[in-house]
Amino acid sequence: MRLFVISIAALIVAWLVNISTYSIDEREWGVVTQFGELVRTDNSPGLHFKMPGFIHKVNRFDKRLQQFDTQPIQLLLGDKNPMIVSCFVAWAIEDPVLYFQSIGTTENAESKVSDMVNSQLGIVFSDYDISQIINTNPEQVKINEIESRIVEVTDASAVNKYGIGIT
Repeated sequence: MRLFVISIAALIVAWLVNISTYSIDEREWGVVTQFGELVRTDNSPGLHFKMPGFIHKVNRFDKRLQQFDTQPIQLLLGDKNPMIVSCFVAWAIEDPVLYFQSIGTTENAESKVSDMVNSQLGIVFSDYDISQIINTNPEQVKINEIESRIVEVTDASAVNKYGIGIT
């Protein structure tokens, strides 16, 4: 009987430890919430403790660079020539709390960033002529300038609104 009680007690302790601990990988951010309210963030890898069960929830977000392609859109250049443009976007979470509170999922983040990039594409491309984008003379092509303008404005806006850095 004594062995049975000790076994049950050991199982209960093991179960409590199991639901009160979690591990964070070096490639993750951990945002701990209590009933939806922020408790803390964990960015150091290793074993961490939390309140058991449903009291604390650990939300995990990838620290690594994420990437996607925007949908092709048709734009008018400064000389009124139409151009269909799609671009490659690389982004990473810089502020996990702001990201959790404003976006929460990778799909939402890609949607928001895509909208921001497409908006900037329209604004920036309207300042250039077709000869500054497609040309046999490399000195006249302004693609690097266009890219840096789009990244600069989009990155500043994304970091402030969503905690996302654009590269």
